[in-house]
Amino acid sequence: MKVEKIKRHTSAFPSEAVPLIDTATSFGGRPRVPTEQSFTPIGHISLDAKYEKPEYSSEDQPGLYWIATFYISRVLQKYGLGRAAMDMVEDMACREPLCAKVLALSTRAMNDPDLKERFEAMGKDSSVVSLFLIVLDDC
Repeated sequence: MKVEKIKRHTSAFPSEAVPLIDTATSFGGRPRVPTEQSFTPIGHISLDAKYEKPEYSSEDQPGLYWIATFYISRVLQKYGLGRAAMDMVEDMACREPLCAKVLALSTRAMNDPDLKERFEAMGKDSSVVSLFLIVLDDC
């Protein structure tokens, strides 16, 4: 099933067919040993200590992290991969070295002055903002 999903994605987006290699040497500011394994990304999710807008900074709130730039390939959005990515990022955020207490997730906003141009460049429509806070009690 995994091979079939990757093939579906790379057929729809041939420019993304070249695998990447895990070379990351740090996570959360702490060293890690890269696996050197190859993988074909079918999406992206970021866990950030700072938000792109300074007025929403979390510097005064230790343990607050932002889930950002969350994307799953359009051709694979019906297979539960988004939910699996969220589960994984929540689990990673709870553990060392981050020890998150709250995760925040924001979505598109029509009142963002830069949004219309950004989404037009991507060929997408903008929509109303929502902000979700996930309190991590299980950490």
